Amino acid sequence: MKKIVEKISAILLMGISVAFISCGNNQATISAEKYKELLNESILLIPDSLLNEEQTALKTKLVDLVYEEVEVVDNNLVLKMSREALEQQGIPSFYYDILQYQMKETTDTMKKWVEDGTLPVEHADLDSLFRKSKEQYLNGYK
Repeated sequence: MKKIVEKISAILLMGISVAFISCGNNQATISAEKYKELLNESILLIPDSLLNEEQTALKTKLVDLVYEEVEVVDNNLVLKMSREALEQQGIPSFYYDILQYQMKETTDTMKKWVEDGTLPVEHADLDSLFRKSKEQYLNGYK
């Protein structure tokens, strides 16, 4: 059980560092190919040790934003912020698409795990997992 929670928390932290879903919309707005292209153009695949000061600040903004602007609704991660509001935070708009796609993938993966028995349904409460992930982040991951 603890191993499953740790695995899901790790996926959430990884997914959260690069992902959102917008305003309850569970449909990705970009294709998998476009996602890969955008991801390769982003700072998200660069190891932290190789990021410059500006890139580090952007990555921190992205992760902080998730914990401030994402909530769980009907066991789906939902971004409460528009693309325009994201841009006003100084974050390039293509990150919105990356984040939206990745969060949908995270949610879909958890649902698949429940369906195929990898994750017991009693451990699939995304709201609880997100709260634990946020707590871990606020208590030291940051």
